[in-house]
Amino acid sequence: MIVLSLFDGIGVGLAALKAAGIKVDLYMASEVDKDAISVCMSNHPEVVQVGRVANIRHSMGQLHTENGWFPLPDLIMGGSPCTGFAAQGKMQGFADPRSMLFWHFSRIVNECKPKHVFLENIKMKTSWEDIISNEMKLNPKHINSAVHSAQSRPRVYWMNWEADVIHSSVSVRDIVEGYIVAVRGRYVGGKTIQFAEWRKDDKSNCLTTVAKDNMVAPYPRFVKTLYEDVKSDLRKLTRRESELLQSLPSGYTSSVSESKARKLIGKSWNLKTIKELLLWLPT
Repeated sequence: MIVLSLFDGIGVGLAALKAAGIKVDLYMASEVDKDAISVCMSNHPEVVQVGRVANIRHSMGQLHTENGWFPLPDLIMGGSPCTGFAAQGKMQGFADPRSMLFWHFSRIVNECKPKHVFLENIKMKTSWEDIISNEMKLNPKHINSAVHSAQSRPRVYWMNWEADVIHSSVSVRDIVEGYIVAVRGRYVGGKTIQFAEWRKDDKSNCLTTVAKDNMVAPYPRFVKTLYEDVKSDLRKLTRRESELLQSLPSGYTSSVSESKARKLIGKSWNLKTIKELLLWLPT
């Protein structure tokens, strides 16, 4: 199988294909983040980096990229940037230039007409989701990675094959020594106050690029607490804990610093979720 991965990140698409037992003859990755490329290549040296998504074109029956000419892909996969759709951001939707990159994904799919298409993004406003669904001519599938991993990670998937995931029980306590806490700013009495809010179930919060979304406490509490009162007791997730919460092998991000790894992991795919969906891929 020939694969084109757009917005490839740290190469989890290829890791999932391998885990699903799918033979990949050529894996082309479009990525611009040097740290993400470093992690990808350290784990998958066979990957061919093809440059920016805007410079990928179908031409004369081949794929033309800024790094050369390649055969057309059988599978185009990717997770286009979600910044404009995120509830924690400015909620600009497609007006955000990063989320506008979705249209390059759609363009390349329409030009290359691969057998298989796989797109991922965050849970978003229904109106934005409908735009993507109508453009892709695919029905969205909503899956929270909590069904088979220790992380709550609600995401939306568009794929042109039927797929399901196997539910299994995995507790955050299998990975993290302690209790998950999110530090949130809440508007109280005309000002923003920082609170520490304990997770009530046995999962972590969704991993993001912000460490305070998943802090670890040595004790449980059942009500939110002033951050100032407990901050000396809290710690960040370790690299290993973050990797395992994303179902990545321990040490997967060892080619970059821990602070860089945390951000890359937060933007990445949950490996087990992608593998479960690819297991249904017709080959």
